[in-house]
Amino acid sequence: MGRPEKPVDPAIPELALLATFLREERAKANKGYAVLAPCTDLSEATLKRAATGKDLPTWRTVGQYLHACHVLGPQPVRVRIVGETFYAHYSSSSNFREALLHAAHLWTEARTAVEDAAKPPRRPLPTCRFVYDQADLSARLRELHEWAGSPSAHVMEKSAGDFGVLPHSTAHRIIKGQTIPGHVLQLEGFLRACGLSERKWAAWTAAWWQVKDILLVHTVGEKMHLIFESLAKVPDEKNDLAA
Repeated sequence: MGRPEKPVDPAIPELALLATFLREERAKANKGYAVLAPCTDLSEATLKRAATGKDLPTWRTVGQYLHACHVLGPQPVRVRIVGETFYAHYSSSSNFREALLHAAHLWTEARTAVEDAAKPPRRPLPTCRFVYDQADLSARLRELHEWAGSPSAHVMEKSAGDFGVLPHSTAHRIIKGQTIPGHVLQLEGFLRACGLSERKWAAWTAAWWQVKDILLVHTVGEKMHLIFESLAKVPDEKNDLAA
């Protein structure tokens, strides 16, 4: 069987499980790669690499690897694969199909893990702590939009929930920092469109209410200031009329 193989690379556990299974099947067959290769249209190097756990082998490679392990008799047997359908030769062992089905499960899990590992790491979830005014909340909402992958305003409108909850024009103004959601349902629609879990909405809702209360106080203060100014002008107007 040649020299002992190097340990399976555990960088991606799902890949390691697939590689370990392939090695176990080869060990059961007690065949070296020099014996396996002629039973396939692959090289010894390709078969060895499939069992290292470093890279994801093609499904075709996995299928031929296992078939070579289960071939009966001294004569090499060629096999063919169309798409993901494996056409096994009649001379393979009775438990070949069982091994192939298990390998298919392991290979699918490994492929998913490899694809996930290739994705760029997601940015940390923005927090709405220390939000004191509209500018703070606007900045946090824009950070949340970037965290979500910067979906377009039209996509956000469709993802926000019920029709009209978050019009794309409003979503556009929010992500441009020109406004904040006008009501709670609109805020929730924005959070939903960003893919934020509902269990994390409470903090954002509290921040929104805080900002709205501050805006209300400012609005009332401005109106009271105008009222006081108007009242202060009344005596002067009477004096002007008397003169």
